[in-house]
Amino acid sequence: MSAYCVAFIISILLVFLSTTAKKKAHKIALMTASTLPFIAIATFRSWSIGIDTWKNYWPAFESVALYGDRFNIPEYLSAKYSAGFSIILFTLAQVCKHPAILFAVCSIITTGLTYASIYQNSKSPVLSVFIFFFSGAFLLSLNGMRSYVAIAIVFYAFRFIKKRSLTKYIFLITLASMIHTSVAPFIILYPLYHLNITPKQLLACLFISVIFLPFIRPIATFVLSGTSYANYFKGTMYIDPLLSMLLINTIILATMFYIYLECRNDQEYNFYLKLQTISVIVCIASFCIPQAYRIEQLVDYWQIISIPYILYCLKTKLHLKPNVSLLILFCILTVYGANFLKSFVFDDANQVRDYSSILSQ
Repeated sequence: MSAYCVAFIISILLVFLSTTAKKKAHKIALMTASTLPFIAIATFRSWSIGIDTWKNYWPAFESVALYGDRFNIPEYLSAKYSAGFSIILFTLAQVCKHPAILFAVCSIITTGLTYASIYQNSKSPVLSVFIFFFSGAFLLSLNGMRSYVAIAIVFYAFRFIKKRSLTKYIFLITLASMIHTSVAPFIILYPLYHLNITPKQLLACLFISVIFLPFIRPIATFVLSGTSYANYFKGTMYIDPLLSMLLINTIILATMFYIYLECRNDQEYNFYLKLQTISVIVCIASFCIPQAYRIEQLVDYWQIISIPYILYCLKTKLHLKPNVSLLILFCILTVYGANFLKSFVFDDANQVRDYSSILSQ
């Protein structure tokens, strides 16, 4: 875990320096450098870091790179991955025979686009990077690599929602969906951003979701039958962090409702409020749909920029005193830090805790 902490400290220091830099060239250099610690960690990880790394990506890459002349590569890849990721893997396997190149490219996309969106949209890049790390998003990206490459593309595409550039947004959503189809539903973010929904309507949706909780699993099973996602509804896989994530998401949602009257005319705030409601609904659904938490983790990705925005609203709209703002910030850091310790330090369901590098082997 020490390697991750060192990368985080270096990265967040560079982010802070980038926010204080005066010259544009210095700012860009520091912003670029701030992505490198996490990219290096992901690139040079050994085969044992992350369940999907040693069970999935590492052997698949080596099979194509080293033994591809012995079997039908397109057939092999199409049975494992969607078209976009298959193209990436096949192309990189022609360039280099070591899986590190795959991890490097995927990490550059994930970390690079995430940081680009942070610098573009966040009211506090330092706090955003803190949440990126302590929410577990970075460590989860070492395991569910494909889905985090895809969600980083969607996350970056948020700028085109605000600019009302539908064509560019659809293009990036399509591109992301070709890498991991789980992000296809995020196409609704475009109309959702521009749709007016009242808090009463959001609470009604939340209430109805709880009422229909027992029926969610059979309905989802029926709708997705015949797809690869049907396997997500088999078995009884439940994860312990669900309770803590439900608590965190509920507190965030309650805070957003609390400031609604002061922020109701703020379009970006309203978008984050709608997203946070969806996050709570999916989190609740995760208790009866064994792997719905994967979607919840992707929706939660927006907390990287939504939480700094909430804090900004508290300061500017409610005119909180500096010491109150600091107390709220301290509470945010404490809650995320405690959940991180519980989920990724003391528990290690994703098998990424004990870092090792190919450079030391």
